[in-house]
Amino acid sequence: EKARPLFEQAQRMDPRNAQALVGLGRCAMGVGRFKDAVAHFEAASALAPEDSEAPFHQAACYLKANKRDNPFAAQGQAFLEMSQADSCRRAVPLLLDSIRLGRPREQAFAFVWDCHNELGLEEAEFAELTRLTQDHRSSSGLALDLLASHYQSLGEDQLAFSYATRATAQRVAYYNPVTRENYLRLLQVARRRGITVVAVEYPRRSPEPLARLLEGQDVIIVDNREPFEQVLRQSSYDALFLDHFGGIFGHATDEGNRILADNIARTIVTEILQEP
Repeated sequence: EKARPLFEQAQRMDPRNAQALVGLGRCAMGVGRFKDAVAHFEAASALAPEDSEAPFHQAACYLKANKRDNPFAAQGQAFLEMSQADSCRRAVPLLLDSIRLGRPREQAFAFVWDCHNELGLEEAEFAELTRLTQDHRSSSGLALDLLASHYQSLGEDQLAFSYATRATAQRVAYYNPVTRENYLRLLQVARRRGITVVAVEYPRRSPEPLARLLEGQDVIIVDNREPFEQVLRQSSYDALFLDHFGGIFGHATDEGNRILADNIARTIVTEILQEP
């Protein structure tokens, strides 16, 4: 709410300022005024149809307003008359437009997959999502990981492995230099204090990108692939993860957290305490 007057002032100074309208929309969405937010995002898209921000946030608005845990529902501010399926049908074209326009937020891919899991995409939409995923380049590889996760859920392991491998290659090829600089500063502090640093890779992901990010540093890296893959060969994905937050992994269940903690502890015991 503190930002809203500034965006309003910017919009009065230049009524064609699309970014000010996006800012107003985000302010409205943040306090549960979803209908006002949509109006701002639609106006911004009309002024700057080549910008990817407005359609992304408008889609997020539709999805957020219909979440079961929406904190504004009790205030009657949400689109309660719109089903989750309807909100997905409105959101997916906007999300694909946002990705198509370039410089997309990684979350746009995750939102499309959420909608696919909710009601399924049209054949043309799925084909477009696949094409956009294959063309997308990022330091996280999330879009490719999400596609890999989809094919793995269908039992198409070769396709899943192919996309997961490409995702790893992206993470190896690109990393955020600011992230590396911050990691190196933390390592300097740890070294001065005589602290051994243990870096933990996400479940199921290759540690190669993390190793490259920390190349030349005295760091122990925990590889969390095999412990999870071993369980997944005999159990379901849902037994270990609550969602597909990271594509081929997600926020862990109690069992997933137990496996993660056990593997980290085992690495510390063998690498630092040097016990078998």
